[in-house]
Amino acid sequence: MTISKKELLNEFYGIGKSKANLNFKKISLLAIFAGLFISFAAFSFVVVNTGMQSLNKTYAKFISAICFSFGLFAVVVSGAELFTGNILMLQALLKREISLKKVFRNWTLVYIFNFLGCILTAVLIYFSGLLNSDMQKFLHNICIAKTTAPFLELIFRGIGCNIFVCLGVWMAFACKDGISKFFSCMICIILFIICGFEHSVANMFYLFLSFMKNDITFISIFYDLIPVTIGNILGGAVVAVGYYFIYED
Repeated sequence: MTISKKELLNEFYGIGKSKANLNFKKISLLAIFAGLFISFAAFSFVVVNTGMQSLNKTYAKFISAICFSFGLFAVVVSGAELFTGNILMLQALLKREISLKKVFRNWTLVYIFNFLGCILTAVLIYFSGLLNSDMQKFLHNICIAKTTAPFLELIFRGIGCNIFVCLGVWMAFACKDGISKFFSCMICIILFIICGFEHSVANMFYLFLSFMKNDITFISIFYDLIPVTIGNILGGAVVAVGYYFIYED
């Protein structure tokens, strides 16, 4: 069961207004939790792919992406603050329910504390001893690919990713039951991973864990995150602005 698109748009106006008015304590803690959720999901992606090396890479991506979808689902149902999903606040901004200053405050704080959540998870995984040699090799390969891709390509990969992520969030809020919400998140996550697009928050975890393993430099982390973040903003804006002008009277 779903609600009408006009009702959904009105709901996102309220969500955007609520997010914009969160106090520092709530926004920081909810953003840390989102970083944790996405990081655990990202680690499951590494674990599953490492265990399926004999499979075709696309099949392995498909199966591991199902595990990865836990991250977005957990964010949606728990009300955590995820930078990529919060690009949908642009709808409330266009409706003049919130100011640009409040949007920028939310995005900045959420981005910083998403990163902190990812760092904490990377530290946990690093000292847990769970990252075996095969997993480390897989992590090394994906992080080298992320930090050596051309800057412009990373922007466009970020755009593609957040079209799917924001679409997943949009569809999840259109659904009333948990199963429908999960499948809304899952199909979008599967598609963005199979396509090879880039998610800034997931990359925070991958890259920082790889940095702790001395595989990449600190500068390399930001070489990837800057263009991917720009792309994520643009991709999310496609969904947010597009649906605003389609369904707003």
